Amino acid sequence: MNEEEIWRKIKTIAEDYKIRGEPLFRDNYYTLWIRTAGTEAVAITKAASNAETLPPVENDGGRITTFHAKIEDFFGFIESYETLEEVDYEYKEWAYKELTNEVLKIDETRATKEELMSHVESILSDSPLSMADLRESVFDSLLPSISDLEKTGHGRKRWATNLQNAVFDLKGEGKIGHLKHNQYISPINCQNPLNPENLWFEIRERAEALYDDEIVCTWENYKHGTGKYFVESVSSEKILFKRDPFCGNQSINQIQFDKKRVLGMTNALNAVGGVGTRVTIGGNRQEYSELLISLSSMIEIDEKQNIMITDTVVDPIVDFDCNKKNSEKALKKRALKPGVQREGATKFRKQVLANYGNKCAISGISVVDTIQAAHIRPYNGPETNHPANGIALRSDIHRLFDLGKIRINPEDLCVHLHPDVESEYRKICSEKLDLEGVPIHPNTEALELMWIFQKNRWF
Repeated sequence: MNEEEIWRKIKTIAEDYKIRGEPLFRDNYYTLWIRTAGTEAVAITKAASNAETLPPVENDGGRITTFHAKIEDFFGFIESYETLEEVDYEYKEWAYKELTNEVLKIDETRATKEELMSHVESILSDSPLSMADLRESVFDSLLPSISDLEKTGHGRKRWATNLQNAVFDLKGEGKIGHLKHNQYISPINCQNPLNPENLWFEIRERAEALYDDEIVCTWENYKHGTGKYFVESVSSEKILFKRDPFCGNQSINQIQFDKKRVLGMTNALNAVGGVGTRVTIGGNRQEYSELLISLSSMIEIDEKQNIMITDTVVDPIVDFDCNKKNSEKALKKRALKPGVQREGATKFRKQVLANYGNKCAISGISVVDTIQAAHIRPYNGPETNHPANGIALRSDIHRLFDLGKIRINPEDLCVHLHPDVESEYRKICSEKLDLEGVPIHPNTEALELMWIFQKNRWF
């Protein structure tokens, strides 16, 4: 397509949005609307996120802004276009992207992307390659047979931009190892790989448990200085973080973790054998790595600043700090999903079961496959993976314990059953917790939390 055809296509798309009366773009922060589509520019209005129609007039409240995207603006965007994640776009870039998306799809076919991904996989080995190495190989091997890769983009040839996007996708699928900055390698076997779905569940669960004033992490941006990140909202598919203080860049102010991103970051860490760097999982946005690490018990940073998969258990010689802050909220949240076992908690389970002689502490059942390591004070990071905060329970008893329907008196260790379960469970539950032969006793403060929890609902 020549420039005249491209501009005609953009105008047609803009006019169609205006006629249909639909927003060009909508998210949680604003909407974009086509106001006019002229011969040399498209007028685009930015309005509030809840706007249902194009605002009739502009106001002085800063909520409605109209800007004019000229022909040269669109061509400049097309030439510099590179696939970015949603949070990397400012509102003007979103407008350009939405109006040029169909044009770019015409130039970039699925077959081209698949061919690039296949070629990258085929040339990778145990010896790291740089992006320059990958570009050289693609140029020598593929360009003669792929004519539509000769377009320019982002200060380089279009094919080079497409190659970088293919590498990004391979990384998110765990098919390429991003060892460190500008070093790509075949996937390395990971001895204890993370389960992406379980990691997403864990960080989402922990994000839900945080209060508005609880800092997730602190990160210094090279341009905008140091900021503290807090959880703004959590849904089944997305976690939104907010920065304090705000800066001029929306993508820094509000960072979004959707499920796809977290799964990709998990795959990327698995693909380097479970030991990488912030670049390995966060790419150029290293604060993403910091947020993920801060919300997960399965990843930590070692003394050499390597990011690694871990299964942290606190040394029993260290006293357990029950930390009663926010415990009531945590107990209520756990009761909504009782009996959950977290992927990666193998060390904690082994230590707790060994402490109780591989038997359920309440029923005495010794079928190990049915016994779980229950947290007494709800899980809240690696520091709660302390043997004194764990108790070995059969899976159904673990569930009832989390619901507050089986409780242990911290003073005499007597086991109390809720009237709903008394008749069924009294015959299999002991009258009192037997700690004979148990070297590490359950923490009294943690038992008190569970003893008080929902006690007023028993009778």
